Amino acid sequence: MNNEHFLLIGTLLLTSGIILIIAGISFSLRNHRKYSTWESTSGTVTNVITHSISSSDFHYYPIIEFKTKDGKTIIFESDLGFYPAKHKQGQQVSILYDKVAPDNAVLNLKSAKWAAPFTIGAFGVLAVVIGGIILSIT
Repeated sequence: MNNEHFLLIGTLLLTSGIILIIAGISFSLRNHRKYSTWESTSGTVTNVITHSISSSDFHYYPIIEFKTKDGKTIIFESDLGFYPAKHKQGQQVSILYDKVAPDNAVLNLKSAKWAAPFTIGAFGVLAVVIGGIILSIT
């Protein structure tokens, strides 16, 4: 590889990294705005089911029941699966739900709200650092 290839790779990494950092920040701000208007309550794990990720890999997903402030009973399956199982039937869990559409509910876990934006931003920082190093040595 010649210097032009390294220059191109460094520029692409730097540009991609900046885009990923902006996307991570944007995703984080969107999540903050979204969840700050949602209602917090507790629910009960009524069941735990498994979904196959592949033929030999599966995760455990809790089915959660809760009551809204106006007394409506909602049952939902968490879109977060765990391996090994993190929840047991009868366990109390913290949840967030949309006041306007209470069927739209999630486990109230920091990882559920912030893992994706953090990961996107971290990859962006890594790409910027690697791209910067490549550009500084070419």
